Amino acid sequence: MPFDDRHDLAYLDFTMAGCVMTYLKNSGVASPGHTDVLRDCRPKLRAAVALLARSAEYREGLRVFHGLLAMAELILADEA
Repeated sequence: MPFDDRHDLAYLDFTMAGCVMTYLKNSGVASPGHTDVLRDCRPKLRAAVALLARSAEYREGLRVFHGLLAMAELILADEA
């Protein structure tokens, strides 16, 4: 996996963790800024899942990023 992909995955993981933690700390309410971040990250998360699905070597990463995508979808649906 190229360095840029690993960097992007780390950024997505870190960014999503902040959004999800804020959502949970606020009793299921995302701040407007976090909602925007989740919308911006959603296509990148989909691309990450597709990238990780290409190789069995990244099975654990695929599981993690699939979960992040599911959380983003759930939070955005809850905020709609």
